[in-house]
Amino acid sequence: MDKAGNFIGWLHIEGVNLSVALVENALSKVHFTAERSSYYKSLLSVEETARQRKEKLWANYEEKPKEEVAQLTEQKERVAKYKAVYVTEITDGLHFYAQDVET
Repeated sequence: MDKAGNFIGWLHIEGVNLSVALVENALSKVHFTAERSSYYKSLLSVEETARQRKEKLWANYEEKPKEEVAQLTEQKERVAKYKAVYVTEITDGLHFYAQDVET
C-alpha cells in the first residue's frame, strides 16, 4: 500500500501478469514507475508490439519525429530564485522554519 492507501504490486492470474497482458492487448500503457520493476523490459517490449499493431489504445498514435523528441528531452538550464528569509527556528530533526523578509 502507498501513503494514499492504493495497492502497488503485480497481479498474476493463472500465471499471467495482468499488467503485461493489458499492455500487450493495447488496453494500457506502461507507467513510468514500472522502470523500477523486474517486469520493465517485458512491459516495454509488449508495448512496442502493441503500438506497431495500431489497434485499440494505439489506433491513432503517430510517432514524433526524432528531431522533435531530441528537442523535448534537452535539459534546460536551471535558474535559481533566491528569496530573503528570517530563520525563526531549527529543530533537532533537521527541520527549520522561516519567514519571508518582505512580509
